[in-house]
Amino acid sequence: MQSVLTGRAPAPVPHVRDREDFALRGLILCPDCDKPVTASRSTGKLGNKFGYYRCHRVKGHMNVGAGTIEAAFIELLERLVPKPERMALIKRVFAKCGTDGDRQRGLRRCHTNEN
Repeated sequence: MQSVLTGRAPAPVPHVRDREDFALRGLILCPDCDKPVTASRSTGKLGNKFGYYRCHRVKGHMNVGAGTIEAAFIELLERLVPKPERMALIKRVFAKCGTDGDRQRGLRRCHTNEN
């Protein structure tokens, strides 16, 4: 309390919404209510931290370990390999839209071009 009165209190730390350790937060929907889930860490009995993706709207909805969700996501990505005949089209689109390194401007350019 004294440090606050003298003006030497530590600066408050802002809340970080997009943490790298929960990359899928907000992208996964709760299977019960179809709302985006959040993620957090829980501390076990021995002090170990465990990540979970959970629905915070209703108790009893989704509450799944981060390792389980992330492993299933990686498995899904590995199955989503484009067919060889589509790769030529994908390469043309990326060559047209993203050659300057500015992805946002490149995507806007692709969406505004009609040809």
